[in-house]
Amino acid sequence: MRCFDAFSSEQKKQIISRIKECDNKNDQDSYLQCLIQYHAVERHRSRNKTTESTPKPKTYSYEYYVKSGVKYDFFVSCMHENFNIGFGQPQVDVCSYCEEMKTKLRIPALCDAVKRVAAGELSIHNRRAKKFYHKMQEVQQLCKERDDVAGFVSDYMSNLPLPHIPVQEIFYYRQLWVYEFCIHNLKSGEA
Repeated sequence: MRCFDAFSSEQKKQIISRIKECDNKNDQDSYLQCLIQYHAVERHRSRNKTTESTPKPKTYSYEYYVKSGVKYDFFVSCMHENFNIGFGQPQVDVCSYCEEMKTKLRIPALCDAVKRVAAGELSIHNRRAKKFYHKMQEVQQLCKERDDVAGFVSDYMSNLPLPHIPVQEIFYYRQLWVYEFCIHNLKSGEA
């Protein structure tokens, strides 16, 4: 199939030297296994008779890859087409359930049935959130109109470890946490 025609002699030397750099056969096997991907066979040929001399139909097909240096332009185009990671301002108060469902919808490997279920659950979740916010606005309006009505909304804000130390190993040894719980007064707008 003339696969090696795509590589220069320098790239071929780098590929062989990478395999020789492994300490033992197990490391070589592990490295080579990460370069192989298998897929279920998409189309089978019909066979009239199967005997012991005829081979069994294959259930998987294998693709072999080689790691080689790529040019910056190729890397950038691959990142934009396949991953499209943005580096913007982090969103502060986002719903973890919404983010989980949106991530599920973006996974190309999932089947359509799973994506439809995720889209339905996300739609129900968004309707419930809208209903809550509409109700909260109604109560807030009622609080402004009448003096004998008060409305309060509680919000779990975050949990903070004490003391705040950026060393990762010490993070798990912490014993003291502060849980921030906020109560909003809808009448006065204070928290």
